[in-house]
Amino acid sequence: ANSWQTATEATSAIASLPNMMPAPPAAVRRFLVPGLELDTFPDRSGREWAFVAAACVELDSLRPAPVPARFGGRQLMVGYRVFCTLATPRRGGGTLTRRGLRILASQATDPLAVLGANLTTRYHYRPVRGELTADGDRITVRVRSRDGRADIDLAVDPRDGRLPEDSVFATAAQARRFAGPL
Repeated sequence: ANSWQTATEATSAIASLPNMMPAPPAAVRRFLVPGLELDTFPDRSGREWAFVAAACVELDSLRPAPVPARFGGRQLMVGYRVFCTLATPRRGGGTLTRRGLRILASQATDPLAVLGANLTTRYHYRPVRGELTADGDRITVRVRSRDGRADIDLAVDPRDGRLPEDSVFATAAQARRFAGPL
């Protein structure tokens, strides 16, 4: 492993907020590469939904492993993913279907982290302005991208486990099926 990837050993997550959004399958299918299929779910009326996730994580002391902690910075990193499946043949016959996330975009507030990640990964990080704040019973995320297409304004109470009234899921158990990969 290269030194940037092993930096997570010395990094601490201060706060994180994963967010999953339903989307019409036709709107996100174009982001898949050949061989991948959308991981969809039918709502109460039978309409199929695909899902896009935006995971926001505030980190402290992110740096290449050999660099002292005092040179690590506090920053926000955001990853956009689409839920998908990959079917592969089994040796004895049949098909094995695996679930996962296809990377759509990645962002960070620290320009050096963007540079380091782009030199050592294929995540294609882009710089953004943003912050994640945890204040008592509320987590708030505000992200501003250069072109405005990946902006986020989100505030939630993490203790409130209820589904939104307009959720495509009938139960929290159904929703958790898509929360696991995050």
